[in-house]
Amino acid sequence: MNAGISKKRQKHIQKIADKHANSGAEKKGFKNSSYLATIYASIVGIAALLAMLITFTYAGIDKNYNYALFTGIVLIFTGILSTRYLLITYKPEIIKRNSRILLICLVSILAVALFSLWLITFSTNTFIPKLFIKSAVQTDLVALNFPYLVAPALITLMLGVKAGISTGLGLTLLTMIFGFNGSNANTDICAHTQLLVAGTLGSTILPFILRNAYRRTHILKAFITTQLIQAIAVAIIVFSGYNSISSESLWMSLAYVFIFSFISVLISFMLTIAFLPIFEHIFACTSNVRLNEFCDLRHPLLLRLSSEAEGTFHHSIQVATLAANAAERIGANSFIARVGGYFHDIGKLSKPYFFIENTSIAQSASVHDNISPSMSALVIMSHVKDGVALAHHYNMPQPIIDIIKQHHGTTTIAYFLNKARTLAEKNAASGLAKETIDESLYRYPGPSPISKEAGIVMLADSIEAASRSIDKPTPAKLDALVRSIINQKILDGQLDNCELTNRDIAIIKTVFSISLTNSLHARIPYPSAEDAENAKEETPAPAEQIADFDKTPVITETSTSSEDKI
Repeated sequence: MNAGISKKRQKHIQKIADKHANSGAEKKGFKNSSYLATIYASIVGIAALLAMLITFTYAGIDKNYNYALFTGIVLIFTGILSTRYLLITYKPEIIKRNSRILLICLVSILAVALFSLWLITFSTNTFIPKLFIKSAVQTDLVALNFPYLVAPALITLMLGVKAGISTGLGLTLLTMIFGFNGSNANTDICAHTQLLVAGTLGSTILPFILRNAYRRTHILKAFITTQLIQAIAVAIIVFSGYNSISSESLWMSLAYVFIFSFISVLISFMLTIAFLPIFEHIFACTSNVRLNEFCDLRHPLLLRLSSEAEGTFHHSIQVATLAANAAERIGANSFIARVGGYFHDIGKLSKPYFFIENTSIAQSASVHDNISPSMSALVIMSHVKDGVALAHHYNMPQPIIDIIKQHHGTTTIAYFLNKARTLAEKNAASGLAKETIDESLYRYPGPSPISKEAGIVMLADSIEAASRSIDKPTPAKLDALVRSIINQKILDGQLDNCELTNRDIAIIKTVFSISLTNSLHARIPYPSAEDAENAKEETPAPAEQIADFDKTPVITETSTSSEDKI
């Protein structure tokens, strides 16, 4: 660990690291049983029914409670089952984790409470309706512009687009329980239609706009766009039900649509920004908004890496670029891949000069020549554990910690394993007892990558390091290297748990080959002072200058060994 961290803090960090040792797979048992998921869903249903009854009571809606209760139960049951069906179909991994189900249920309860509070505020004889609302059509427009967007936005940012759409559509059906305008069944049907249209639009449009959002301004723009579409749809539906509305009331009502849509956007945005970090912390979810904070190269760890382990820093930048490009092409989270690439080797800060990329040739030879191969392997492997500890110290998101832990999987440190075997054979040839080499001493503890992003970073790490040792790299050489390393990882079983399909791997191979070819391109060598002086004496004609420039340039060679070669 780093000497800049106190011993007390180191012990605390180590406890946290041990606690999350098996973070890749959630424990099974009652915590992941269907009984607990049913309890969570039942709590949502009960909360929705209570919110409906409270809204009817305080909003002064004259309603047949028996009919409303029966219809409400049907709508709530339908909404919950619809959400479950959509999640099983499009995002089945969420259904397998009750922590994610609990998150969706809490967000749903928050949305229902918000709907109820909005309707009570703008439907009763409080000072707001007395000052602004003058007609029945205006009451409907205000009531139907309440903040739909909080729940789909929170779920999309934390769990993805498919989860956001699934939850939003289920909540649309559930919140139709508030669509009772009075004792007339026709007006109730009209209100339910308005709620269904507005909720469906918000639940399907917003997640797609937010899928790549990583700044708060992106969230605000997405809310404004979605709310405008909702407001126009609601206005068309409401106005179609009021044939006798005057021209003056029409324009006034249109003004109400956009005024209260703006209020709804502000409330939705503020609540989303307020609750997002809370839910992220409690449920160990990571949104692109939080990941974006770690993309800044001025992060303290990256600044230290650039000054104390410059070779590792440049390697990490290249790995992040490769990983992000590949993740973007296969539909994985490019932010997780990029940030994971930046920080995957931060553990090397504890002993930077034990790694070849941070030393001169003379230094690298002397460091490992003075210790045994097993000790060298132990030092090299320790950068994973040290990296995890540093990540906990800087409160990094769990997916990034997992990438640091998994980016070597259970691979062997081939250089020192072969060195140990060679020494054992030499000792045996000298008449000494032949030493049995324990391969486990030269193998990383793992686990192997669990997420797609961790698998991509593992491949990018190995390929980028190996590409630096190629003499005069060409597209054919780089393509062969990429395919060789990826095939080796597959045969070694390192990608068995990260859900990368054959199609994904084929795309990754192509992206890596193209990216490496572009980054290791040929350069025209700069002339020396002597060459420049000779050129002045010769003073070739312009045509000769052009001809010289068109000659095939000399390719500058780069020779940086991979990590396994140390």
